[in-house]
Amino acid sequence: MRRTERFISVLLALTFIATAAAVVTSDDGGEGEHILYRQDVFLGDYAKAPVTEITGIPTTTTVGTLVLIGTSLPDGATQNSIRWSIRDAGDTGASIANGNELITTGTGTVTITAEIGKVVEASFGSEHTVAIKDDGTIWTWGRNNNGQLGNGTTENSLIPMKMGEDEDWAKVSAGNDHTIAVKTDGTLWAWGGNVNGQLGIGTTENSLIPVQIGEDDDWTMISAGHLHATAMKADGTIWAWGYNMNGQLGIGTTAESHNPVQIGEDDDWTAVSAGWLHTMAIKDDGTLWAWGSNLEGQLGTGTQGTITKIPEQVGSDDDWMTVSAGGKHTVAIKDDGTLWAWGVNDSGQLGIGEGEADSDIPIRIGTDDDWTMISAGQYHNVAAKDDGTLWVWGYNQHGQFGNGTKISCETPTQMGIEDDWTMVSAGYLRTMMIKDDGTLWACGSNSYGQLGDGTKTNSYTMTQITYVHTQDFDIVVTDVPVPDEVDDTDDNVTDNGNGNGNGNGNNNGIDKDNDADKGKETGTGNGMDNEIMTMFAIVVFVIIVFSLTIYWRSRGP
Repeated sequence: MRRTERFISVLLALTFIATAAAVVTSDDGGEGEHILYRQDVFLGDYAKAPVTEITGIPTTTTVGTLVLIGTSLPDGATQNSIRWSIRDAGDTGASIANGNELITTGTGTVTITAEIGKVVEASFGSEHTVAIKDDGTIWTWGRNNNGQLGNGTTENSLIPMKMGEDEDWAKVSAGNDHTIAVKTDGTLWAWGGNVNGQLGIGTTENSLIPVQIGEDDDWTMISAGHLHATAMKADGTIWAWGYNMNGQLGIGTTAESHNPVQIGEDDDWTAVSAGWLHTMAIKDDGTLWAWGSNLEGQLGTGTQGTITKIPEQVGSDDDWMTVSAGGKHTVAIKDDGTLWAWGVNDSGQLGIGEGEADSDIPIRIGTDDDWTMISAGQYHNVAAKDDGTLWVWGYNQHGQFGNGTKISCETPTQMGIEDDWTMVSAGYLRTMMIKDDGTLWACGSNSYGQLGDGTKTNSYTMTQITYVHTQDFDIVVTDVPVPDEVDDTDDNVTDNGNGNGNGNGNNNGIDKDNDADKGKETGTGNGMDNEIMTMFAIVVFVIIVFSLTIYWRSRGP
């Protein structure tokens, strides 16, 4: 009898332990308990991955209406509304209605396109990259030694990762190891390296997450330089902060500032661009102004070898449209579409031909007059024409031209044959572009994963960054009813999110069983299994206790 009692005691103890373990295992935890996605490094509890595939779209349907609902992969990927469009209607008369309804009037094959995410703005830092999507989220990747990715860690990322949960970002600009951004409410934010006060928050301490700069809510334009930053307010004033050894803040001294300081008293500025050690700006009368280092003639004022601590006008022309300050050179476009450059020319970055010397005044590049966009990098430039074509020149040893070679060029050379580019950004030894479909492309140096393609290998051709996902589907339309296709995977179900009865406009088309916005699921689908384990353990425990009670009572007194 004692052996039986000992056995029963041990059994009860083991049952209790199993029950407790099951309960602990089934606990969904808090925000910090689960990692939604990781590739080769820890990227923060709220980091979410890009969508890489959409499944669940039927291959056949009948003439009429088909509601398009896709399943996005990988599990745990950040969800966005899918935009559906017709790539080739064939003879089906296909059209898209209400966001995600495929309407057909005839038989045949229709090719539809599903697109998740769209980049509206992007910026290269020295070795990191930031971008804003059409849903107002910010994504960051590359080097993160000083927190310039803003995800709360100092771990690098080889792929784009969502930064935080905010969806109201409007503008962003990346500097050497810091980033500044403006929200839709006009507030100004910064994160990353801060050794020279380039975050503008009154200290020299780095910040691994976004910190608001002051309390003003009227910021309209920003530009991050190497170790300084500039910004413009709605009233037309320009402000600057950070490193100032060469007078790049334009405040009349060479003392750095840890808070935004207004540059002069003028309130008629319309554009500003911060370079390596100099700053350029345009007024509403079309005049061009410069300040900071002019050791290589990058100010264009004709006084090479000096520094300027306050804004100085560049020449007397009053028809400047846009300007971009690079490493030690500057490029600009006039109202007539002509392209100009000045400063150092040791890598052909002025675009004026082989063997040409530096210039401390603006020099016209070629004879074309159809230039619309320009971005100056450290040693190269990228520009766009009004026909949507892209052109590059300067240094190319890391593949920043995207033409498959390492050959540099001293005059503008067309980049590929595409003519649908809408944004360009030349960074430190790399180039980034956005097409009119919102896809993001990059090429050049990639030592820290700053291209976002999942590797550390330089790219000598234009590579699409995967988190803007586009996928085509062929659907055969017949006039014979087809059986419903069953998809037993319901995780991450995403439609157009317009709340038309198949999606939910309030959760961006995310299936309510996988609320990715709350950042609490692991994407492994084990939540139900844990609940079953818990219930099973509890039932076993109750049965054992009940059986023992009957057993002891049956023994009598």
